[in-house]
Amino acid sequence: MDIYQKFEEIGLRKKSAAAYLALLRLQKANAHQIAKEAGIERTTIYNILKELTQKQLVTESRTGKRIAYLAESPTRFH
Repeated sequence: MDIYQKFEEIGLRKKSAAAYLALLRLQKANAHQIAKEAGIERTTIYNILKELTQKQLVTESRTGKRIAYLAESPTRFH
């Protein structure tokens, strides 16, 4: 089973899964960095990050006006 199929089983589309995997690689990043790493347009990444945050797979960290994102552990898929 491919990892994207596993993500589909829990309700994530391919772009959402790509963004989550990119954030796992980056560990902590802003939206622009995640979009670049995942190969997704920056304008699209904000909706994806909102979805991932609602599913509690991503956490936001705010410093003033800047927002950094952190991926939650993938062990929650077990």
